[in-house]
Amino acid sequence: MSDTSSETVTVLDHIDKIVVPGNVFHEPANEYWALICLWSGMEFLNKQVASCQEVVRQRVNPEGKLRIQRGGNSPGFEGIPKPLIVCSFHWYAVSACNYVRTVGAIAYRQDTTRPKPPEYVKNVIPEVLPFRDKIAAHFSWSTKH
Repeated sequence: MSDTSSETVTVLDHIDKIVVPGNVFHEPANEYWALICLWSGMEFLNKQVASCQEVVRQRVNPEGKLRIQRGGNSPGFEGIPKPLIVCSFHWYAVSACNYVRTVGAIAYRQDTTRPKPPEYVKNVIPEVLPFRDKIAAHFSWSTKH
């Protein structure tokens, strides 16, 4: 939140300069409440996965001097809830896209010369969107009937 011309505003995107009047997160409603929920969920997921990563790092690289990339059933992953980590990445990607799409929708509602929400998502998190789309595609077979 910043103050310009003695008017309180909330900055939603510093790079694209998406600013809304007031302190919308003080008593949030509608899309601002959704942003808080999405942010909280992503923070939770990040902490859960980071704690699992730290357990594995302590097991396989206690000094932290090596750069290691492992996955699947590699030694050191014993007792780590790998299915929950996979779901955490899925949930995070979907939440991140929903968060950015909501910010894009707010910006577009203010100024229709801005990118539409789907384009805004492509511009802001181009690496996350294809992963999120891939997640959705994996389960699309279930909508066949």
